[in-house]
Amino acid sequence: MLTEFTQVRSGEQLLTFLFSFLVGAVLCLIYDFFRCRRLVFPVGKIGLFFQDILYSSLCAVIIFCFLVIRCDGQFRYYVLFGTLIGWCLFRFTVSRWMVKAVVWLLHCFLTALHLCLHPIQSFITAVFKKISLWLTKAWKRIKNIYKRNKKSLEKETTVDV
Repeated sequence: MLTEFTQVRSGEQLLTFLFSFLVGAVLCLIYDFFRCRRLVFPVGKIGLFFQDILYSSLCAVIIFCFLVIRCDGQFRYYVLFGTLIGWCLFRFTVSRWMVKAVVWLLHCFLTALHLCLHPIQSFITAVFKKISLWLTKAWKRIKNIYKRNKKSLEKETTVDV
């Protein structure tokens, strides 16, 4: 009697194992996306918690879909092992330089964006300051007019008997 493991040809098992390497690399790439985002835009503990939940959920869904599509829904330990090896290989080789390069590029882009948008930001800030001063003065004038009208109304309503 054949077991389930021997029913699958060894060539297909090897191909599935190599595909699981790629799945591990994709999972590490997703991890690096979150990592770059955290390095450029730091988040607090709560944001980190939700990002970790999101990453774990994405990994679970991707591995589940891979097992359903490639392994006909059967859990195979060598797939999990291949995914782990693929993740580790990608993380300790390509990922190190890629994250440094992406973070550097993002910092350069944000610096250039800041330099381009700084004059516009200064102009908008100056305009809003002038509008704010004008509104403050207008509000004070309205309050003074209201106070004067209130006093004149109070004087007219008083009747000497």
